[in-house]
Amino acid sequence: MRHVRALECTRCGETYDPDHLRYTCANHPGVEGILEVTYDYDLIQERFDEPLDGRIESQWKYRAFLPVADDAEPVTLQEGGTALHDAPRLSEALGVDTRIKDDGRNPTGVLKDRATSVSVTKAAHAGREVVTCASTGNAAASLAGYAARGGLDCRLFVPNDTPKEKLAQPLVYGADVLAVRGSYDEAYDLSMNVTDEYGWYNRNAAINPFQVEGKRTVGHELAEQTQADVPDWLVFSMGDGCT
Repeated sequence: MRHVRALECTRCGETYDPDHLRYTCANHPGVEGILEVTYDYDLIQERFDEPLDGRIESQWKYRAFLPVADDAEPVTLQEGGTALHDAPRLSEALGVDTRIKDDGRNPTGVLKDRATSVSVTKAAHAGREVVTCASTGNAAASLAGYAARGGLDCRLFVPNDTPKEKLAQPLVYGADVLAVRGSYDEAYDLSMNVTDEYGWYNRNAAINPFQVEGKRTVGHELAEQTQADVPDWLVFSMGDGCT
C-alpha cells in the first residue's frame, strides 16, 4: 500500500506500519489509542483516473483512496453509489435547500456496508478465516453478509436482549450468533478477548482504523454528485464516531 503512509495515533502521534495489522496504539489502553490512516495524496492523485461523470456503481470506484493492497480482491456486494434525493418539503420547513443521501439502500439494508466491505477485504487479503464483532443488530447483519460473500466464517457477539428480529438476517447469512448474558459492553469485551486469543479479524468500529475509510467514500460520492452545487453543510447522526 504505497499510497498509505502510516497508521497514526490521534493522541500521541506514534506511527505504525499500515501493512501490519494493528487496531490501537500500544502507548494507550483500549479506545484511547485510536489510530488514523494517513495517505500520500500526491500518489493518489497520480493513480485516480476514474471519470467524474456521476455514474457510481459502487464505492470501489474510489479504490485509489482506500487503504487496501493493490493485489487485494475487493469483497463487495456493490455497496455505495446510493441516491442523493431532493427533499422539497423538508427544505421548505427548514428554509434551507436540503438533500438526503440514502445509505439505507446499501446491499444488506445497513449503512455500515461501506465500512464492512473494506474490513472484510482486508481480512481476506490477510488470510484471516474468521471475522467477528460485537453488535446490537445492524453491524451483525452487515458483517455476516460480507463474510458470506468473501467465504469467511463469522462469529457475532450480541447482548442477550437483542431483538430476535434483528438476528434473523445474520443467521440467514450463515453467521454464528453468540448471545452474551450482559450488556453490549460485555459483548464487546468478549469479542476483543477472542480476537486476541484466536487471531480473528475484528470489525468493531471503535478500534478498527479502516472502518471509517469505507464510510468516507460517502464524501467522494457527494462531491461527484453535487459538482455544480457542493453543499455548505453536512449533517449526520453519530454513534461511536465511525460515521
